[in-house]
Amino acid sequence: KLLAPSMPFLAEDLYLKITGGMDKESVHLENWPDNIVGEISSVENDILEKMKETRMAVSIGLEARAKVGLKVRQPLASLKVKSEKLKGNIEYLGLIKEEVNIKGIIFDKNIDADVELDSNITTELKEEGIMRDIVRAIQEMRKVQKLNPGDLADLVVDTDKAGQTIFEKFDKEISKATGLKGITFETMEEGETVEFDGFNARMLIE
Repeated sequence: KLLAPSMPFLAEDLYLKITGGMDKESVHLENWPDNIVGEISSVENDILEKMKETRMAVSIGLEARAKVGLKVRQPLASLKVKSEKLKGNIEYLGLIKEEVNIKGIIFDKNIDADVELDSNITTELKEEGIMRDIVRAIQEMRKVQKLNPGDLADLVVDTDKAGQTIFEKFDKEISKATGLKGITFETMEEGETVEFDGFNARMLIE
């Protein structure tokens, strides 16, 4: 019955096979199922309300990031949300975490604003932000060399001790995200020099 308006012939065929024509001559002579419409409308309204809350949290969170000059690739610890409408809704909370790039969401009725961003960056969060910048730079290098997503490559890096520490600490994450077989360190004159937070690195994909 619900299918009839959009796929009339398929709906008619299914209807006759199921009922054998014993109910009504055609599915198009049936009444619209009011009880189903009401149920769908209730579900849809709930989804729309939760998505409204989600968009609001994302919008304010990103606006707060922009005000303090924090790029979205820099992970942050948490976002406080005043309303509890999304409490326990993992899917919607996951969207907020992903879009605003935060580790957790805290529900707090006592905050003044609807949403409050924790802009404090710990050493661990700073390093993770640098790692994401490295991943982005390598992905750009792959595009320039026209490498397909499944093409594995080696990365050669020429950097200082601080830079090498970051590359080594996040070796697995960087390699997995950028399709690398391995990362080696050596002094070289070729490659693309990229400036990261606190160090420069000359990188070459082979």
